[in-house]
Amino acid sequence: MSKHAIVVGAGAIGLATAYFLSQEGLSVTVLDQAEPGKGCSHGNMGWICPSLSGPLPSPGIVGSSIKGMLDGTSPLYIKPSEFVRIWPWLMSFWRHATVMHYAVGLEANLWLHQRTLELYDQWLEHGISFEMHHEGLLYVFRDITLWNDKMKTASRVADYGFPVPERLTQDALLDLEPDLSPSVAGGILLPKERHVRADTLIRGLVQHLHTAGVEFRTGVAVEAIDASPFAIRSLRAGGERLQADVYVLAAGAQTGGLTQHIGLKLPIIAGKGYSLTFSEPNLTFRHPLYLGDTKVAASPYNGALRVGGTMEFSGANMRIDSQRVDSIRKASSLYFRTPAAGRDVEIWAGMRPMTPDGLPVIGKAPRHENLFIASGHGSDGISMAPATAALLCDMILDRPRPVEAHAFDPGRFS
Repeated sequence: MSKHAIVVGAGAIGLATAYFLSQEGLSVTVLDQAEPGKGCSHGNMGWICPSLSGPLPSPGIVGSSIKGMLDGTSPLYIKPSEFVRIWPWLMSFWRHATVMHYAVGLEANLWLHQRTLELYDQWLEHGISFEMHHEGLLYVFRDITLWNDKMKTASRVADYGFPVPERLTQDALLDLEPDLSPSVAGGILLPKERHVRADTLIRGLVQHLHTAGVEFRTGVAVEAIDASPFAIRSLRAGGERLQADVYVLAAGAQTGGLTQHIGLKLPIIAGKGYSLTFSEPNLTFRHPLYLGDTKVAASPYNGALRVGGTMEFSGANMRIDSQRVDSIRKASSLYFRTPAAGRDVEIWAGMRPMTPDGLPVIGKAPRHENLFIASGHGSDGISMAPATAALLCDMILDRPRPVEAHAFDPGRFS
């Protein structure tokens, strides 16, 4: 009889994990308290972007994050009332904001990203249908100093088999994207990066998994975890006791709360991001844009334009702060020839799962041999989903673990 796996979480990471496990012949059940993809996987930018592999804690971020507590329009904002509650997390975050930790984290994330494009291509070959674009990623800058600094970092992707980024002058940039403002100073093109429309990816995965026989239980929250000192015995969800051979927690920002049931403290907190999706937009772009001075992003889709950004630490909630939304509108308008508009606009907020060292949590739980965790990907969930799931599947099947995977070990916080 094949092994049975329960995957908690029906976002991109959970669904990708269910895909690889079902491909290996396991019977899989996916649990989620909402419909698939209704969490952080719905309204994000959908970037498949190895070049943005740098962890969030980085040199210089201590000052900007402290400043962000006082400025509700800052790209990185900490709500003052949350400061005391997340103080231990912040202290760890700031301790990781060094040149050495940033370099180590960048190397680890770039390593994980190496198979990303190949695995996305495999999904298309296997009949999973979703909207994906191959035009690359375009950094845009108004400040020449920031442009030069980012060129140095972006060039690191060449060490992992990606083309050397192309530096673009102002004229070349405006020729490439005429709807940018003449106030831009220059850009950087990474030609192999891609982006997907996340909701179409989720729909495609769900449809494929249904066909493959994966069971879905939605509207069901995990209420308790029954565990021995060395293994998980069962989950209680929706008033029912569910048993499996393998359990995977891929519940995004809620993962840390679930592991508390078994005494495992994972410092994963919610970092809220916002996006505005304009249907039938007034602006046309070929490339996804990273507006480097303001850390706002834009993704063009078939018949739509999505603009988003910010990292807000305000607790685990879905409240939309109009000031944060207005700051995204204002920041993007500095780069566009006219403010973005459309037939209508969807305003969205989602909770990114954030770790204090800026690296995802991937692997077997420290004490429970049949419990595996895949969370903490921050803004890179879509980008890292297939590579994370493939790596986790190898771990579940007890295949040799690459030494580089140690950087993501859940036990590193114990």
